[in-house]
Amino acid sequence: MPRLRELPDRSKPTGHTLTAESLTVHSPILGTPTLTIGQITEQLAAIAPDKVAGRERLRHWTREGLLLPVADHHSGTGNHRQYDPSISYDAAILHAIARAGLNVVSLPYLQTALSKARDARLKWERATIKGPLLLEIVQKGAECGTEILIHEGDPKYDTAAELTIVINLAWIFANVRTDLTKTTSRRRASPR
Repeated sequence: MPRLRELPDRSKPTGHTLTAESLTVHSPILGTPTLTIGQITEQLAAIAPDKVAGRERLRHWTREGLLLPVADHHSGTGNHRQYDPSISYDAAILHAIARAGLNVVSLPYLQTALSKARDARLKWERATIKGPLLLEIVQKGAECGTEILIHEGDPKYDTAAELTIVINLAWIFANVRTDLTKTTSRRRASPR
């Protein structure tokens, strides 16, 4: 006859306790510092000098899903959302588009433009010669849609376009990069 195994007594503590651990990662790369909205605003001083308006725009773009924090999306009262340092470049491009008078949130092609600009920034950072690098958003009417172009050199105006926005990415990347280095090194040096 088969032997029955005795089951462990679940009423007695076993010495193992389960704890709830956060599954969010505070930075996409271990050891990379994260930034708050205030720190991003400081980095964008050359691009968006009005810090109060800049903070409000960043918060609005976060609520609308254009800027994504790396930790909790709903951090709660008194907790600051944390962002990857590279989000400063996205914020700078959004500021440039907003300064042109466009409602950033309502632009359906914006995620594509930001994605292409991220790829261009990585190539630009690796390049030894840093010439003009332009992001052009070209709307050719409702039937033709929107074209997103990133190229070096002079703007390529399409005379048949309804609207053309030209953003100097090299200028934006250079200005954010300088401030990014200063803010990150200051943050590492300050005791916690």
